[in-house]
Amino acid sequence: MKRIPLILSLALLLLLPAIALYPMLHASAEKDGVDSSTAIQEAAPSEVAPSEVAPSEVAPSEAAPSEAAPLDSAVAAPAAPVAVSGSIDTDDFPLTDGQQQALHRYMTAYYTTLGDLTEASTDGVFCADDIAAYEQAVWRSIVAVRSAAREDLSLSTCTYTLTVTDISGGEDRLEVSLTEDNTQQFRGVPELSMQYGVLHTFLLRRNGDDNWQVADHDCDNGGFYGFVYDPETGTDARLAEMLTQLTQRHAQQGLTGRELSCSHPYDRTAAVSYLMQWVARRDPDWAAYDDYGGNCINFASQALYAGGIPMSDHWYWAGEEDYSYAWINVGGFTDWVTGDPSPLVCDPDAAYYTGHPGDLILMGIETARNHATTISSLVADEEGRTVDYLLCSNTDNLLNFPAGAYYYTNQRLIRIFGWE
Repeated sequence: MKRIPLILSLALLLLLPAIALYPMLHASAEKDGVDSSTAIQEAAPSEVAPSEVAPSEVAPSEAAPSEAAPLDSAVAAPAAPVAVSGSIDTDDFPLTDGQQQALHRYMTAYYTTLGDLTEASTDGVFCADDIAAYEQAVWRSIVAVRSAAREDLSLSTCTYTLTVTDISGGEDRLEVSLTEDNTQQFRGVPELSMQYGVLHTFLLRRNGDDNWQVADHDCDNGGFYGFVYDPETGTDARLAEMLTQLTQRHAQQGLTGRELSCSHPYDRTAAVSYLMQWVARRDPDWAAYDDYGGNCINFASQALYAGGIPMSDHWYWAGEEDYSYAWINVGGFTDWVTGDPSPLVCDPDAAYYTGHPGDLILMGIETARNHATTISSLVADEEGRTVDYLLCSNTDNLLNFPAGAYYYTNQRLIRIFGWE
């Protein structure tokens, strides 16, 4: 018999313990339902890429907006689904458990769609295909607009409170009027965004003992307001035009703005403080025009006045029925600032991304004369470049809401410098 060389003998002695342990390690892994190779990989934290950490585990302020991966990225880890929760206040108008569940199912499907920027299941939500198709067309169009933003406008969390204000109907049919307040955390925005007093009307129909579904829904808010339904595409008929507007707006990134001199600088801090104080309610020192076309530019005018801009013959408010058109109408305000706004010093044609807190963003779709908002803060990328604005407005009542999440895609910056 041949002798085994000394070196080979030593090698075998070193390998024998590992060979003996292998069956035990393999059996232990199989007992726990984990492949042994997987168990070894999971035991090495250094091999896990930072991008694989779930976004919900990272504080919003730690993620720069520019780091938000495109929705179709092949390398980024998928975001955790949005966490949607809510409650219904039925103290004055009681609803059955089934009726409340119908409302919760709708809100969950809606905010899951907006939160994940994808189409969520609507199983059990609607009682007819036509209302389901219309609602999904609205949701799909909102998702398309938000997906085109320069920051990540998916949601990590959304919490809503519904307050029932009226009910009517019979045994199998119930109309529910309610208001909605919500708090949303956009992934690409460090601040919480809040919305107050959204009006909804739901028509519920019974399908079973206490099983209710949505038969119709009306909401004059966001994408629902003035929606132009195209059943062939299942989207807003204006969506292509809206996405073109976004592309044109984004092309202004990097453009510089002109600086105008004035004797009295605009107090931006005072203007933004006024926004924060009154965005969810109405200042009793001024009339409100929510029931007369909206309170948006009236609120924006009040903020300008709080920032020191003096009234003039063409821009003033002296009472509920004594005011200039420029103070309470977006079109009137636009005509004023693009004409002779003296003593106001402003730039109504400023490059979009040159704004500052206290400046105005006017917006619409066909024209930017439908709604007025005021910038409360800037959203910047890791290099400090402005990629979006957080806005405050009345009618809709929105606090720190991203401009990129507004359904109005035709947006115009009005830079305010001060007055002479």
